[in-house]
Amino acid sequence: MEKKQKYLIEIIIAIFMIISGAITLMLPMIGITNVKEVVCFVFGFIALINFGSFIKSPKDKDMESITTFLISLITCALYLALENKPINLALVLLLFVGLISLIRLKKADFYNDRKNKVWKVQIITLGVFILTGILTAINLYYQSEVQILMFGYFFLINGILELIDPLILYLKR
Repeated sequence: MEKKQKYLIEIIIAIFMIISGAITLMLPMIGITNVKEVVCFVFGFIALINFGSFIKSPKDKDMESITTFLISLITCALYLALENKPINLALVLLLFVGLISLIRLKKADFYNDRKNKVWKVQIITLGVFILTGILTAINLYYQSEVQILMFGYFFLINGILELIDPLILYLKR
């Protein structure tokens, strides 16, 4: 697969993640306040778009999309199995952040091995992602509308951070 097409697919995935975060932010305004359904829907949506990315480019050596798919799916299933308590929600979010951080760290190492300066950008976005995840997990002890808003902001910021790396590489080529 041509590199520009691969970066374009990553940009589209990031845009879908931004859209899912924006939609999640609007849900309390229209009266949807069931945290379990919203969180599982967003994790399922992320899993779905990453699975679509893997289907689009299965011969790629980069297994980021399939591992993100599996992590999102496992996180969704785990949260469905747990009781609907803020501590469980925070722990599931921290698990998601930790596992996705490992993927991003591996990607930064890949760029560093190839002497590509984008690894510095990847490390900075990784730090912001971890900080955002921790701050979101800390603030999940409020009512359900606030929890949904926190998740909406988290996924919105996550989508923006996911957009930075492929956009730089797409414009650089």
